[in-house]
Amino acid sequence: LHQVGKALTEPFGLVWCALLERMKPKPKAADDRLWRLSRYLDGCFLILLAQGFAHLHETPSGARMICLVKEKVALLLGTFKSCDEAFLVACPFFLKNLKSVLKWWAILLHAHPLAFAQANVAEVLHTSIEVLQICANARFDPCHQQVLEGLARSSLQALTHSFGTVAFRLGPQPAHQGVALESATVCHSQFADFLRSHGGVAALCELCCAVALQLSADDLQAWLADPEDQLQGPSCQTELHTAGEGLVRALGQQPAEQALVEHVAQRLAQEAAQPPAVHDAFAMVARRDTLLQLLSLCQPVLKKHLQFPQLSCLLEPVANLVQQSNGQATASVLLPVRLCTVLKAWAADLPANALLPVLLLLVGFLHESSHRAVRLAAVSPLRALWERFSDNEAWSEATGPLINGCLALLSSLRLPEVQWRCLNLVHLFLSEEAQSGRYEATDRTLQQLLSLWRRPEGGELLICHALLDVFRALVLMSCLSKQPSLPLSPPLLQCCLAVVSDCFANHKLPSSNGSSAGSASHVEAALEADVTAAVGHLGERGSASATMFDSGSLLLLAILRTVDASQAGPILGLFPRLLGLYGELPPTALHESALDILLELCILCVTVAPGAAELRPHLDASMRLCSRCLQSESKGRNCELSFQMLQVLVAQADGKTGLGHLQDLLTELFTRWLTTSNLQTNGHSEYPLHSMLQLFCTWHARHGTNFCQHVASLAPSASHAAKTLLSCYRLVRPVTLRASLLSSTLSLAESDA
Repeated sequence: LHQVGKALTEPFGLVWCALLERMKPKPKAADDRLWRLSRYLDGCFLILLAQGFAHLHETPSGARMICLVKEKVALLLGTFKSCDEAFLVACPFFLKNLKSVLKWWAILLHAHPLAFAQANVAEVLHTSIEVLQICANARFDPCHQQVLEGLARSSLQALTHSFGTVAFRLGPQPAHQGVALESATVCHSQFADFLRSHGGVAALCELCCAVALQLSADDLQAWLADPEDQLQGPSCQTELHTAGEGLVRALGQQPAEQALVEHVAQRLAQEAAQPPAVHDAFAMVARRDTLLQLLSLCQPVLKKHLQFPQLSCLLEPVANLVQQSNGQATASVLLPVRLCTVLKAWAADLPANALLPVLLLLVGFLHESSHRAVRLAAVSPLRALWERFSDNEAWSEATGPLINGCLALLSSLRLPEVQWRCLNLVHLFLSEEAQSGRYEATDRTLQQLLSLWRRPEGGELLICHALLDVFRALVLMSCLSKQPSLPLSPPLLQCCLAVVSDCFANHKLPSSNGSSAGSASHVEAALEADVTAAVGHLGERGSASATMFDSGSLLLLAILRTVDASQAGPILGLFPRLLGLYGELPPTALHESALDILLELCILCVTVAPGAAELRPHLDASMRLCSRCLQSESKGRNCELSFQMLQVLVAQADGKTGLGHLQDLLTELFTRWLTTSNLQTNGHSEYPLHSMLQLFCTWHARHGTNFCQHVASLAPSASHAAKTLLSCYRLVRPVTLRASLLSSTLSLAESDA
């Protein structure tokens, strides 16, 4: 590319210079065709200069070419300052030419800063200041607003690049030699002259704020009508605003850092002396807004000189604005929103003792009486504060109100990404609250969450998964390990079962022959009011995904592990339906939580009716499912869960009527274990050794006589079986299992005596 640039620049430069000389005498007399040609030639020539040379300042004609481009910029800018609206209408390519030249002029300054020594850096940057001043006092038709913003953006970028050039700010560096050293020395002096002649850093910062950071009344009103697209405030995502932010950050570099800090501190003192009011004029609100933006943008520089308590003079007056506005869409709403941006920027350097006042401030911002823009903005600093102070005790006082505020905010949101951000924060708080708190969602809140879940346009998987996370966190508040435990509220149980019902109804499972299970009754499933009915019509709505079904299964599992026995009635109806469904599937087709759910249902049946009246009708079906899982070639986690289910079934089997079909399975398992006992004592086993021994010990504990009789008939003698059991003693560590093994061994030995 550099070789192409060197080859083309000279011949192309002659053509470009010829056009420049032709246009110099009377640029306004040129017609639009000439401006079109000028635009194309200027663009090509500047691209060659910017990208066609590695070091333009080392090229003999490099400085001269920069001076020629400077003349063209001056020609265009002079024409722009003196032209009228009629000229702009007649020659639309003039503004396009000016915009393109200023854009590449800034790029050229960034690519080859040392080549500007002969052109005089002070004069070059003065041109950028002129453009910004013209844009700040624009007298042109509003239809040219986009072009003016492009001119301002390029000028801001030129100034940013100049402050980002080390040689301009700090002078020659050790790596500079020869021509580079001479150019760096000259450019540094010229840059210093530019700063002195334009009022220093403070004046540049004010001009940047006026052009790029200060809002117009129209932008503010448009944002107030729909703040959801711009959570951090209006115009934050425009290219002009981004360019202004870049310049402010560039001003914070040495040796200008101290001057910027003093300027911001002076403005802070001025604003603190005049607290804001709800009905302040727009111009005053807009100026205060730029100060808040500076406090956020300059935080890396300010934190070395200003402490957060010095900024706290803004907190109370702005918080009062939220209360006084009472949710009305006044211009002053902008200030609390910007304050949230400041809090986010300063979160990492916030003193620990200031956390609680800030959290209480954000609780007020999230209150339902606040304007929606303020409530939306409060979400952002909360996440930053959580990452910095997650273990601070101040959260215990604020977490509950913050959760309520975020959940109440959800009902007014329409964009999925904003909904997700809010739900994610709620889940974060709930997960922490579950460790020590006792938060309980109200019926109204649950209905709002359920409405969001079933909102037609809310079919976004991202939102559905976030809601499932929130529901699981709410259910875990009732974890039985907490003392005293918080009962699972009936509204929460009903809401979660409805969500699980939807997850089940919208999923299609593989059948025993590998095809998709389900039927035309999936519509019926979606209309069912409870999960028990819906699970019988596991449907095949094409928009559902396996991950959604898995997430719903995890929610159901959480419910089963926390629900009270008195609330189990609607859930126990799941047992026969799930057994029938899973019994038709091959073991490899069972989803990850299938046997976990069945195991918890078995335990719930026993809890509801200690005499196992609820469980006995399902013993055979449960046993057959476990048997098929144990016979599967895959001996994974389902194998271990099958042993746990069998252990519950054996423990609850009626000793008077016998073990029934369980007897055959137990006999088969014991025979397999007995014939491979040598492998097992060496640590090798077809099945998990601990799980299998626990099953045998349960068999002995609940049906001792039956155990001894059948084991004795399977082994050469009861003593042989006792010795084989005892040989596994050294392979197990749990004390209860060791004690059960010894008891089983003694019983076998005594029966052989």
